[in-house]
This record gives sequence, C-alpha cells and structure tokens, in this order.
Amino acid sequence: MTIGQKIYLLRQQAGLGQSALAARAGIPQPNLSNIEKGKQDLTVTTLRKIAYALNTDVRCFFEEEATRAKKTMKWTRPRIEKVAAAVLGQKKRLTPEEKVIVELARKNLPLKNRSSRIPARDLHKAWMELRAYFSNGELKGLYERIQDAGARMKNDEAKANRYFL
Repeated sequence: MTIGQKIYLLRQQAGLGQSALAARAGIPQPNLSNIEKGKQDLTVTTLRKIAYALNTDVRCFFEEEATRAKKTMKWTRPRIEKVAAAVLGQKKRLTPEEKVIVELARKNLPLKNRSSRIPARDLHKAWMELRAYFSNGELKGLYERIQDAGARMKNDEAKANRYFL
C-alpha cells in the first residue's frame, strides 16, 4: 500500500473529507488529492503535518507489513472456502474478523442480488480496508475461491433441477 493510499484509508477511518484534512494539515486540498492518488510526491514536512492532523505518527505510513501482520489470520484452505461461501450468501459460522472480510468482499463483488448500487467511494474504501488484511496475491486467491464457490453452487443447482424436473 502506498503512502497516499494509507493517508486515504486513515482519513476515511477518521471520518474526514479531503478539505477537512487539508485544512487541519494546512495544505491545499488539490495537493492532498494528488498525494492520495499518487500523482504528487510529498515532503517529510507535509507528511508530518498530515500525520499530526490524523492524530497519528509518521511511522504508521511505513509500517505496512507490521500492520498487516496484526490483522492477518491463519488462512487454511477450509477457512478460505468457508469465507468464500459466506460471501456468496451461504449461512456459515464466522469469527468477527471473518465477518468483516465477508462484508468488505461483498461490497467489491458485482452480486446479482444486490438491491442497491454502492457508491464508488464506499467501494474504494472497502478495497483499501481489504488491502490492509491481504497482499495483492492473497486477494487474488480469495476472489478466485469465491468464483470457484459460485461455479460449484451453480452446478449443484443445475444437478438438483435435473432430478426434480
């Protein structure tokens, strides 16, 4: 996760808009926007201002692996399968951390039974929060398991329909 992405996630968690954080940090809002998008480099002074405005330490922007390690669960194949099935709507007993991951993953999937459209900002926030739990490779693996579980569910439904028709 880049420093800009980390700033975005911390800002969202604090419930601040870009203009509010920019005002607190004493920097122009367009600069903050460009920093979050990775279009603009920032100085140590600016990073310190942003960290202070977010009530955090500058070190938190560089502790990606340590942060992920705190949130990392032991992922076994059965656990991944359980989470994937829960994302697709099957009733499963989940730990609180698994429930969080299921909800974040659901926001990022184009599910047919979704009653309303999720705003892009919420999708991006959910994605960034998932990135705090997983690396890109781990996320790819999780989504592949979700797709596999969905295909298995369709096959099971097709088989059941053949027997009852």
